[in-house]
Amino acid sequence: MNRNTREDSREYLLECLKLRGELHTFLRPGDQIFLVKGERIDKKGRLHSLRILIGHCDNGKISFDDITLLAAVLLDLPMKEAELPVEGSGLVLVERLAHRLFPAGFGCIGKGCPSMDHFNGDNDWTPYLPEDQRRGADGQLCRCHSSEHWHIDGRHALVGYLV
Repeated sequence: MNRNTREDSREYLLECLKLRGELHTFLRPGDQIFLVKGERIDKKGRLHSLRILIGHCDNGKISFDDITLLAAVLLDLPMKEAELPVEGSGLVLVERLAHRLFPAGFGCIGKGCPSMDHFNGDNDWTPYLPEDQRRGADGQLCRCHSSEHWHIDGRHALVGYLV
C-alpha cells in the first residue's frame, strides 16, 4: 500500500485500528506471548524466523493461536512464509506489540502485573477498575480496586517467552 497520499494514510491507520481491535479480543495486560524460533535465515546466524503465539487454557486443555500475521501488519514488519525474519531473540517485538496495543498505558492487573513500575518501587498491587464499575449494590465504592492505579508505559503490558 502506498502511504504517500492522505487517503492511503487514512486507510492504513483504519486498518491498524481494526487489527488493534482484533488483537484486543485476544490479548489483555499480563497475557503471555510465546515466540517460537524457526530456522536461521542468513549465513552468519543473526537472522532467524519467528512465529508469535498466545496460549489459552479452557477446561484444562491448552491451545495456541498464531497471531504472527496480525502482529506483522500492526507493527509494519515484513513476513516470509508465515514467519517474521528477526535479529536477536525477538523479545523486543513483545514490547513493540504491547506498546502498539496499549499506547496510553494500562490499568494494574493486581498480583502478577508485568509493569516495570512494580520493580521500580511501586509496591501497590491494587487492581485498576474504572470508578463507574467500582460501585456495589449499596452504591458504595469498593476498596479492593483503585480507579487511579494506571501504568502509563504500555510496553510492559505483555510477557514474552522464547521457546
